Amino acid sequence: MRSTNFKGKASKGFTLIELIIAMVLLGILSVGVSSFLQFGSQLYADATARDQILSSARFAIERLNRELRASLPNSARITNTCLEFMPIKASAVYVDIPVSPDSASDEITIVPASTTVSSADIINFNVIVYPVVANDVYLKSNKKFYPIDSAAYSSDRTIDPHVLTLENSVLFAEDSATNRVYFIDDSVMYCIEGSGDNNNLIRYDVTGHSNAGEPLGLINRAIMAEFLTDDSAFSTDGANLQRNAIVSIRLHFMRLFEEIVFDNEIQVPNVP
Repeated sequence: MRSTNFKGKASKGFTLIELIIAMVLLGILSVGVSSFLQFGSQLYADATARDQILSSARFAIERLNRELRASLPNSARITNTCLEFMPIKASAVYVDIPVSPDSASDEITIVPASTTVSSADIINFNVIVYPVVANDVYLKSNKKFYPIDSAAYSSDRTIDPHVLTLENSVLFAEDSATNRVYFIDDSVMYCIEGSGDNNNLIRYDVTGHSNAGEPLGLINRAIMAEFLTDDSAFSTDGANLQRNAIVSIRLHFMRLFEEIVFDNEIQVPNVP
């Protein structure tokens, strides 16, 4: 019988030092990957926050631009953190209005071709002539605007004259240099509401004014922009001989430490 002699091969494996080195390298690699993912996530979050701010700001500023450009001249005024102005419903060129020293009258005659609204739609509007300061728009005592009771004209603009009948016999404070008459209803108000760096831009419809010119009520509350700081504000610069009135708007947005500031000037092109 032959005897078989087995020679075992030497077993090879990781030494303790190699295992420690491998664990350290894996730890460094995992930290790097984690930092890279965290950095990418932060970039995405910042980009998302910036996009939300830009979208909110773009919508609010565009809406304000459109409404202010179509507003009554010299109607913009600031009350605390609110901007108030009067939208124009229609306009016309008048032939005759009662102005001192004339006798009081309840009729206004307007040029037919200049009428931009039907007689049915004009009822219950106010008619205003030559507003040169904000109080002319909101204070009845300034005698610049009066309520319309009826309008005696048809849709045929060739029929002359078009006569507006007011609720009472009145005298306007003065004539317009351009014989322009505007038709108005209720004003609009934009307010910055909130505290600290958590403010919103809110739009309201105003439901009438008191004899002192103060808003009687606010309805149709709508959020126009978010993420505003208390550095946001409105200001107005009245019209002069060289230019029309200007409304300045500063909107300072902040979200997730991302800041964007918009300084916008809006010129009201209409003249009294």
